[in-house]
Amino acid sequence: MILACLFLCLSLGATILGPLSNPDHWLAIVGDSGVTGAASAPDLEPTVSSLIDHLTEAPPVAALTRIFYAPQESVWLGLGAKLAQRLDVPEHSFAYTVGRALQVAAQDIVLVAQDGVRVDTIAMQFARIFALPTATLPPLVLVSFTANDLCDIRVFAHGPDEWAASYRVSLASAWDAAAPYLKPHPRGTRIAVLAPLDVINVVTNPEIMAQAVNIEGQGQVTCGKLRGGELKASGLSSWLVLRMLNLMCPSVTSTRPGDAPHLAHLRAVLAAFNNAWKAEIETLNARFQGRGLSWRYLEDVRDLKFTTGDVGHDCFHPSARGHAKIAEVVLRSLRDN
Repeated sequence: MILACLFLCLSLGATILGPLSNPDHWLAIVGDSGVTGAASAPDLEPTVSSLIDHLTEAPPVAALTRIFYAPQESVWLGLGAKLAQRLDVPEHSFAYTVGRALQVAAQDIVLVAQDGVRVDTIAMQFARIFALPTATLPPLVLVSFTANDLCDIRVFAHGPDEWAASYRVSLASAWDAAAPYLKPHPRGTRIAVLAPLDVINVVTNPEIMAQAVNIEGQGQVTCGKLRGGELKASGLSSWLVLRMLNLMCPSVTSTRPGDAPHLAHLRAVLAAFNNAWKAEIETLNARFQGRGLSWRYLEDVRDLKFTTGDVGHDCFHPSARGHAKIAEVVLRSLRDN
């Protein structure tokens, strides 16, 4: 039994988390694949051989501290997250760049974010922070959820306000569930929440659409041809890769650039999400006033415009250069406030 447990821990890459090098100056990162550096590796292409290479090779040792599950979570839930790490480069993440710019030691940047999750995982991710030998949150927590709550194709069957109302309930419930983990640092904890990025740009921005990528069975094509539905599968592997790319965020990545009604609907939902976040943060600041916690909403990121080369080879997630642009906006917002 002991040997079986040891094997399981090793297979999951379990690590013993040591103490922070500077308990007074550290950072936690909460969110989804928009903050993990997902698909940002310059050599990760949407081809079977590239995917196999990345999934089978041992990932490089991350400079930061990454926590895949809290002690109270099932380790099996961490399997998918640990597999996804092989497609992530956390050091490309804007949050890592922000931390280093704020002179936080690399190992004191704590990534608890996970690819493919929604805002209802906020409490679970805050719980992961306490897998570290700490009794409090860090002085700064960055929170960034971009698209997963928008990705459900059923979004088109509901009005934007109706969908956003459900989102607001999820937000409120998630923060309520997180309350036991909202333990401020002795110097106070700032929780900076990024507004959801305008992911609709991946199917409307001409400069993103002009980006060249190498796709299984297609050779070098543009993101525009992918998003325009012009690519046809040439075999099973080609079909699988195209399906993965087109269903990455179904409501967005299956919408064609000329589909004005659906694009307008998605933008209206994102705008309603933005309003929901602002209302929730106002509620949280009132609820926790005088208790060492404060929330700040970084809305400037909504105006960020990507250009050719700012998204990865999946034509969706930010590239290293895209993350660097986000980092500039976040740092400016943090320093201005």
